Amino acid sequence: FSNHHDMPGEIGMAIRRPFVSVDSSEGVHVIWDGFREGELQIVHGANEVFYCGHVNGRWSDIINISQNQEHGFRGAATIACSGDQVHAIWCDTNYRISRDQGKTWDPPLSQPPGLIHQDYDVDRDFRWWQLTTTRIPGTDKLAMIQSARFSPDGNLDRWTGWMNIRELFLSIYDPTSGWSEPRSIYSVDAPLSMNVEPDPGESFLRMERPDVSADGLGRIYVTWDETRGVGPDRSNWTRTAYVRTVEA
Repeated sequence: FSNHHDMPGEIGMAIRRPFVSVDSSEGVHVIWDGFREGELQIVHGANEVFYCGHVNGRWSDIINISQNQEHGFRGAATIACSGDQVHAIWCDTNYRISRDQGKTWDPPLSQPPGLIHQDYDVDRDFRWWQLTTTRIPGTDKLAMIQSARFSPDGNLDRWTGWMNIRELFLSIYDPTSGWSEPRSIYSVDAPLSMNVEPDPGESFLRMERPDVSADGLGRIYVTWDETRGVGPDRSNWTRTAYVRTVEA
């Protein structure tokens, strides 16, 4: 490996889930979940999303691109490059785009981030959760896999987290037309949980960690895992990894 670049954090899990992408001019762009200095660090969560880029032989300063003023979860960040455009996307499909290799962002950092599929999820009684992106080889198109987290009682702000992720969607970004409407590529019919852990005797299903890749023939490869079990005793739980191929 070449020389590494330190991205200093606070303590514990101050830097989580880094993703990297390379633009058409060989600039390197990194995004990760993190915490503001002095913030309470949350297991399985993060307050902010940070960015750093390596362009023209030097690393940029680390910047906070989520600018979350409400101290809420803004994690599950991913990054992908379309030409020299840098697309930073995180939980609930919040996004910013840089058209100058990370120097400036749209919307500007002084404004809230945009939403790629505004109200698409709420209109269908779920919230976007974990997501991931990749560039489709030989093109400037991007593929994004988004997971849908449903609510057991209609309250989309109720925290039941990963227990109620039940569906995966695919969206394609084309520089001429933007992001396509999400297309469901996988769903599972299983009872929704009222809690973040199952009650004794309660069957449950948990979908997690979607990932995506693509080839130059228009095929999208999606992976994820599913944990199944009964009750809170984790020694009886099983986890299975899946892969699915879909056409772009």
